[in-house]
Amino acid sequence: MAKIPAPAALRGENGAVLSSRAVIATRLAGRYADLLAQRLGDKADVEPLPGGYRLSFSGGEGLVGCGPDTLSLIAIADDVPSLVGLRDLLRITIERLGHRDRLRVHWN
Repeated sequence: MAKIPAPAALRGENGAVLSSRAVIATRLAGRYADLLAQRLGDKADVEPLPGGYRLSFSGGEGLVGCGPDTLSLIAIADDVPSLVGLRDLLRITIERLGHRDRLRVHWN
């Protein structure tokens, strides 16, 4: 799996980093990473990174990494509602883009 950068130090009210990670098995990880960045480019600042992208939103950021057989997503936010919203946005977008391949996002 490609290494993606460590999450930025966004902290919640109690000082904890609020983040969630999902790893999706797919042989088309690079393609889906590109499509996700393109699709969300009007909602976020998109920064290409080695092996993925950083998507910066007003309430947090999404890190997208791709390996040979996996697509990795990390959602980072400064509060719980923003984290939930960002997770939902990334999940819905990937599942729509990958509906033919039956992609499903499960956050941990």
